[in-house]
Amino acid sequence: MASPGNDPFSGSNTRNLLQHVFSPKIVQGVTGPSIGGYDVRLDLINVDNIYTTGIIYGPSGPISGGGAAGPTGVTGRTGPTGPTGSGITGATGVTGSAGPTGPTGSGPTGPTGASGSGPTGPAGPTGVTGPAGTGGGTITVYTSTPASPYTVPTPSGGAAGDPVRVQVYMKGGGGGGGASVQSQSIGLIETDAAGGGGGEGADAIGALQFPITLIMTAASTINVVVGAGGAGGAFGVNNGDGSTGGVSSFDSVQTPRNGGPITVAGGGGGKGGSYSSGVSATGGAGGASNGGGGGAFANSTATPTGGLGNGTGSTGQTSTSGTALGGNGGGFRGGLGGVSTSAGGGGGGGSGGGAGGTVGTADIGSAGTAYGAGGGGGSCPTNLAALTQGFAGGTGAAGVVIFTAFV
Repeated sequence: MASPGNDPFSGSNTRNLLQHVFSPKIVQGVTGPSIGGYDVRLDLINVDNIYTTGIIYGPSGPISGGGAAGPTGVTGRTGPTGPTGSGITGATGVTGSAGPTGPTGSGPTGPTGASGSGPTGPAGPTGVTGPAGTGGGTITVYTSTPASPYTVPTPSGGAAGDPVRVQVYMKGGGGGGGASVQSQSIGLIETDAAGGGGGEGADAIGALQFPITLIMTAASTINVVVGAGGAGGAFGVNNGDGSTGGVSSFDSVQTPRNGGPITVAGGGGGKGGSYSSGVSATGGAGGASNGGGGGAFANSTATPTGGLGNGTGSTGQTSTSGTALGGNGGGFRGGLGGVSTSAGGGGGGGSGGGAGGTVGTADIGSAGTAYGAGGGGGSCPTNLAALTQGFAGGTGAAGVVIFTAFV
């Protein structure tokens, strides 16, 4: 090896020249006939200055110190991708604008919130004043047929001929109660049959129920008829049947109604009791409408049959050893059936209907007391003698006609 002070190119140090200045190498050919093969090339290393007396050539021609730069060489192959960097994450970007509202969901309705407590709003404007109302009704009641017609009142501030709204209520007279009959033979076979109660007067014409409202003319006149109550049946007269109540009606005097007055019927009379001596006793049937049936008593071998009630009136009871009560009258608070010691008469129909005969009143049926109520049927007391007798039924009450004019 060379040592300090020695000539590096003498002796074995010649090798150092090749190692430190000239560096031969074999590379892939890139020019001329070497393309696709190999070339032997040489690198100069550790060279400070190059002094030349000739021309230095490069790939594109001579190289001189003052000449223009040669053309760019062929771009080498792309090197492998370096490792991913570990730089700091950048700041969050600005929030974008809101997107369009999505469709309404179909979830269940939430609970109702608490009531608010805001102040009451101002009062609204006053509404339009309505039309004046009609005056109070002027009522006229007829419990018997009047001597003069009813005059339709004239409204206050009005005149004859003005239209007037009039409400009319009518009820026919009540039917009379039927008479009783009783017979006792010599063999003491007793057959007692009470009379049926009278029916109440009607207050309807078929499906047309009173009261009804009509438009009448002020100062016009109306004929009025009030149905009388039917007479009670008498023993031995017309089979003891009570009479039918009278018809109630009204009609215009100036322009009578085509077809006649508007009417309602009276109640039917109660039937008298009947018997066959020593054989049977049958209570009288209640009159139309709602009369109660008479009771029936028979002993020994005779047969009793209670009288049938009409409408909502009850059928009379039967007995072979005690009192046979009469059937109660029907309708609103109809008369009570008789409670005599043998056979009670039927109660009159309708409110205020007469009661059947009772002990202490000679077994005569009671009269009807309210508008159109039926009379009670006659009853039978206990009989210990061999005789035949009977007791009258009660009279039915008169009907009524009521006008209520709104003027």
